[in-house]
Amino acid sequence: MRAYGPGFLSGDFYLKVANQTVAYYPFDGWIDDEFLVEFFATVPASNSNRNVDCTGSTNWGYFQAQTITLEGSGPYSVNFKVAAFIAPNWVYNPYLPGVLIFAGDNRSFNSSTSASKRFHSLIGVLNPATSNGTYLSPPAHQTGQTQEYDKGTSLTNGLAGGVLTSAARADTDPGWPMKTRWANATTANMSCNTWRMGPNPGAQTSRNQTGCTAAVNDPLVPSPAARWAFTLTMDWGNNRINWILQGCTGWYPHYEFYLDSTGIYLNPDSGNPFDLGAGCIEHVDRSGSI
Repeated sequence: MRAYGPGFLSGDFYLKVANQTVAYYPFDGWIDDEFLVEFFATVPASNSNRNVDCTGSTNWGYFQAQTITLEGSGPYSVNFKVAAFIAPNWVYNPYLPGVLIFAGDNRSFNSSTSASKRFHSLIGVLNPATSNGTYLSPPAHQTGQTQEYDKGTSLTNGLAGGVLTSAARADTDPGWPMKTRWANATTANMSCNTWRMGPNPGAQTSRNQTGCTAAVNDPLVPSPAARWAFTLTMDWGNNRINWILQGCTGWYPHYEFYLDSTGIYLNPDSGNPFDLGAGCIEHVDRSGSI
């Protein structure tokens, strides 16, 4: 904010953010030429945009510099979902493919946290620029029930195929006919952690990073584990989240990663359950913004 002399100037000068005074400078004195007021203030981040105004009330009148906008630091939080699922209605038991089958999740990619899955991890992460905490909801790991069926008595067309019947799905008596066994895999080898990485004042952003690993085996038959291992780096600021996803998944089954309802990694499987033996082989290196 500038005023030009010569003359005696008396006044009060304010820096306001969202109509709240964050800096104040009183002045009484003679100026010969140019009078310049510069304000420097540190203000807490906000999730929404705010107007910044510099004003002065003086014996020479009222002064106001051009209003500028201080951009928000992005949303209050984001929900992160990572899941593995089997897309078909059913798949063969590789040990007795003509006799026994496993129920699939019978779906395509889906951001819903209640969507059927083999296993998933769910995390609600807070914006590190506007919150002192880390989690809106801490990491939660869950496996879907693995169900084995007799093919001939459980499909709408028997040995010829079709889909699992409602009677087979509802069967609670283990053994032949229909649903033969069921169990949930353990979550013991699933983990996620989030770290606050600090601000980048030059970019007006603040960063956090989430790292997750998972190795989940079929609970009913001997099998290699379905796997993921990755880090998700998020820079919050300028009304968005810039993200970088790096790591790996397996080739089987389907894998899906979501930030809220935005799919950031949607990888269909190879179609071959024996690719579980390849381990965490699918390289992931993606970035974007929401």
